[in-house]
Amino acid sequence: TFEGVAEKARAGKATLYARYRNKEALYEAVVRRRVAQSMDRIASASSGETSKENLRLVGLRLAEEILVPDVIALMRLTISE
Repeated sequence: TFEGVAEKARAGKATLYARYRNKEALYEAVVRRRVAQSMDRIASASSGETSKENLRLVGLRLAEEILVPDVIALMRLTISE
């Protein structure tokens, strides 16, 4: 609920509604922010000397980015909705 999110964020519901029109908009903002952060880290992973090494490094970083609790929780939430 927005109330639960506001409580965890130590903000008022009015503050959240001023920025996000509904829970879907808030969820979209959370996902977009997390994806942008991950993409920045994944893009910086390609520092190998060969294309094969770059691909391996990017693959490893991708796995590191998606196999963490917050991303898994977002995936589960998305699937359940």
